[in-house]
Amino acid sequence: MSRKRKRETHLPYKLGTMPRYAGWVVVPIGGFRVNQIIEYRETLGEKRQQARIWKIGPPPEYMLYLEHV
Repeated sequence: MSRKRKRETHLPYKLGTMPRYAGWVVVPIGGFRVNQIIEYRETLGEKRQQARIWKIGPPPEYMLYLEHV
């Protein structure tokens, strides 16, 4: 297993006006921050896409609200 794959975690996210999903998100070094560009994908077999975090939800889920870059 590569280092890059170990940095991915399964998190809930909402992309624009679309319904809520749970997908694989690459965790950046230092954690998530608003206005940060991240890579995500719905399943492990898909190509990664980029999105910007515009909001982080409250605990315990910390759902990410994303918008396309």
